Amino acid sequence: MLAEDKSAFTQLLAATMAIYERQITTGLADIFFSAMAPYDLATVREALNRHVQDPDGGRFAPKPADLIRQIQNGQASDGRPGREEAWAIAQLAADESRTVVLSGEIIGALEVARPLLEARDKVAARLAFCEAYDRLVREKRAECVPLEWHVSLGYDKAGRVPAIEQARELGRLDAPKAALLIEQNREESISADGVAIAGLLSGPKAKDPQDLRARWKALRSQVQGKASEDKRKARTEEMRRAEQELEAMKGKDQ
Repeated sequence: MLAEDKSAFTQLLAATMAIYERQITTGLADIFFSAMAPYDLATVREALNRHVQDPDGGRFAPKPADLIRQIQNGQASDGRPGREEAWAIAQLAADESRTVVLSGEIIGALEVARPLLEARDKVAARLAFCEAYDRLVREKRAECVPLEWHVSLGYDKAGRVPAIEQARELGRLDAPKAALLIEQNREESISADGVAIAGLLSGPKAKDPQDLRARWKALRSQVQGKASEDKRKARTEEMRRAEQELEAMKGKDQ
């Protein structure tokens, strides 16, 4: 909390103590404020609410330790994975071909353990990772920093979309962000290879005319969409080639 939060905090504390028919003094308010200073006012307010609703501890007027325990209990369910799950995720991320969704704490701990992983000392790497991860989690929780997940794209483009979809199902990415990432990486995987785009470049004999027309229309929609200027130019050229191939197929159909 900041110095300017002290008045609001004192009022909250006084209102809470009134439930227990207790009055606070300036000295008591100062002690509470000093103890709760590492936390923001909203977190302290929530801790006071949780205390008065606690069937056991809430029977008695709160002490600073009671409020800190309420905060820590709340943080324990903040969605951060345990050290073993975090280590499993980190090992996946060590493979640069894979797309992995990691928390900020996993990223930080992996940097500590990476030299040992590169030296193929997996036992020491795990120990270093877990110690660093636990420390980072404690620090972030003490600072009331919310959990945040980050997407690390691997160079295996085919594995990107499945990994993003799995993260969305696990609640690690919200639906709008996941949808945007899926769209971007589907477009990238298609436009990176002209053969993959609509399958138009493998020769007219290998394609059904109706299928080719449908794919050509889809490609034209992409060109008219929100792609960047560079991508739009590339897709326009691909569409031109598709049109030529379609014309050649029409000639063979006649």
